[in-house]
Amino acid sequence: MNKLVSVIVPTYNREEDLKRAVRSILNQTYENLEIIIVSDHEKDISQILPSDEKIKIINREGKEGVSSARNVGIENARGQYITFLDDDDEYLPQKVEKQVKKMETLSRRYGAVSTGGYVVKDGEVIGERLGYSNNSEHKVRRAGKILSVTPLVKEKVFKDVGRFDENLPSAEDLDMWYRIMKKYKIANIPKPLIRYHIEGEGRISSDHRAKAIGEKKFVEKHYSRFKDDPEVLSLHYQGIGKELLYFNRKKGLKYLIKSLELQFNIKTLLLIFISILPRFMIAEILNRKKLHSWENRT
Repeated sequence: MNKLVSVIVPTYNREEDLKRAVRSILNQTYENLEIIIVSDHEKDISQILPSDEKIKIINREGKEGVSSARNVGIENARGQYITFLDDDDEYLPQKVEKQVKKMETLSRRYGAVSTGGYVVKDGEVIGERLGYSNNSEHKVRRAGKILSVTPLVKEKVFKDVGRFDENLPSAEDLDMWYRIMKKYKIANIPKPLIRYHIEGEGRISSDHRAKAIGEKKFVEKHYSRFKDDPEVLSLHYQGIGKELLYFNRKKGLKYLIKSLELQFNIKTLLLIFISILPRFMIAEILNRKKLHSWENRT
């Protein structure tokens, strides 16, 4: 168990968070690592990071997006296994070691190993998600953005399924996961091995317009796969509708009704009720509900 693991870290103007993320990688119990930091920072970040031969920094001009950054990382990775870490999240010390050990026990049919993660807000753990392993599409849909920082993926998988879709402003991780599922099985370690931070600005997950557009494009791209599964398609329409409520209530309601027509869901019904409230109340209620849903996912 000594294969090289490439950890790809896209980063943009979050120096303190980045230092914490890199420190969590350097503290891994698995030592055969390279850390590829793809930086869109406006400043030189080499001065704020430890001097370590494992770290490679790729500087770019301008903010080109997380999918592009991950693809640049993949192109420069030397490892047999590749994994990712957003610059404001962090690994627990045994994350990589446990995934490599698990991968080494699996057949060639497996292309990735996922894990669970703690959800953190303002320094406090408010919930956790324990991942999935049976390639169930509705579970992938519900797993959300946490997917992008948990998987350990065989390097050859990206040669088979392609790179991250740079035309998607969000849902790029879901898109990648679905494409991997078409050709490979996915294993899971049902333990939290990352800390996923939900506070702060700058995340795609906090940009509701990007999330709505990205998920809409994602559904259009995979519609031939979703059209015969009303439960999965309903969940995607629900997600689009919820994000649209933040800035376009009429369109949001349209998608929520489409979701409800495909599959009855209490959450969709509640979102439809929220959509008729005064506009200033919608974001406040949705944000409060988001936090409550994390708190009850333990």
